[in-house]
Amino acid sequence: HTFGKWTSTEDGKHTRTCSVCGAVETSAHTFGKWTSTEDGKHTRSCSVCGDVETSAHTFNDWTDNKDGTHSRSCIHCGKTEKLGHSFNDWTDNKDGTHSRSCIHCRKTEKLGHSFNDWTDNKDGTHSRSCIYCSTKEKSDHSFGDWIRTEDGMHSRACTKCGNSEIYVIGDLTKDNIIDAFDIVLLRRVIINKITSEYQKTVADVNLDGNINIADLVLMQHYILGKTKVF
Repeated sequence: HTFGKWTSTEDGKHTRTCSVCGAVETSAHTFGKWTSTEDGKHTRSCSVCGDVETSAHTFNDWTDNKDGTHSRSCIHCGKTEKLGHSFNDWTDNKDGTHSRSCIHCRKTEKLGHSFNDWTDNKDGTHSRSCIYCSTKEKSDHSFGDWIRTEDGMHSRACTKCGNSEIYVIGDLTKDNIIDAFDIVLLRRVIINKITSEYQKTVADVNLDGNINIADLVLMQHYILGKTKVF
């Protein structure tokens, strides 16, 4: 036979025809290696007819590179892609930590919570939230020692959120006036008939840590004008 050139056909093969008798020979392509192109694909050429085949890359799974990146390679041409991790949202682990995973290679990060400042809740408590996973903590105020002020009051501040409590010393009725009604309540506190935490606090008129007759005498002197301050 006197065959002409091979010609690619639409069925993924190539043919050639004898110029003398018209006999046709058909065979499958003999492709070389896949070569990556700049448009995100790869190509290969038949070494017989020159037909070119083009297709998108077929990547394997992403693999963590232990350096903040992950990579994957095309199983045909070996083209490699390397990118930074793409993490999902942080999730609270209920153990003082939160974690997140890369949506591609499943690389996991686990860290302790990073809380913002404590905020007073106006109900005797304060709270704070993690800036990443929004987990909330809520607890009672942690007050420091009472401090006496120059205007006849005493105050204390929460060591975490800074919320302050300010009381008028001796004002057991909480009406901002110290009078005989406060004397009545102070006597009841002394004999343990009142257990209100507030009244116990302001009943210690001389701030010696005890509530007794000495506080009662000092308050009486104040009401009678015998002393100007506690």
